[in-house]
Amino acid sequence: QAARSIVSPALKKQDDFLAENPQLDYRIVLPTGSQDAGVVFPHPMMKLTFRMWRGEAHKNPTAVARMYESLVECHPQHKKVIRQQLKAEYRIDPLSDEANSTENAAPTRDQMKDSFTSPNMIFYPEKPLLAGETPSGC
Repeated sequence: QAARSIVSPALKKQDDFLAENPQLDYRIVLPTGSQDAGVVFPHPMMKLTFRMWRGEAHKNPTAVARMYESLVECHPQHKKVIRQQLKAEYRIDPLSDEANSTENAAPTRDQMKDSFTSPNMIFYPEKPLLAGETPSGC
């Protein structure tokens, strides 16, 4: 737990990149080094949920597991890379028993969806990343 309170170089790099690219929700750093995969969650509720988990991940291991589940759902071809990257960033394996414990668990995607869903709530689509370009998301 104490090791996680210190920001890892991998997390600092991710934070800096996302600060410079606020239209992205996450960056998957591919081992080829030629081009990384930018993640954009097109649905506003999912975007908010993922960013909430990201904000909790340094102190709540289940948030890391929730991030992993969401990222793998969008990019299953990068499953191994995502796991290794989250381990480097948050110093916890998203598939570990600790990350998947129900004690102090981060809310699941469905729980978040239920809390945001009401007959009066309307979600509007987001703008593309660049004019004429469609964001890559889920």
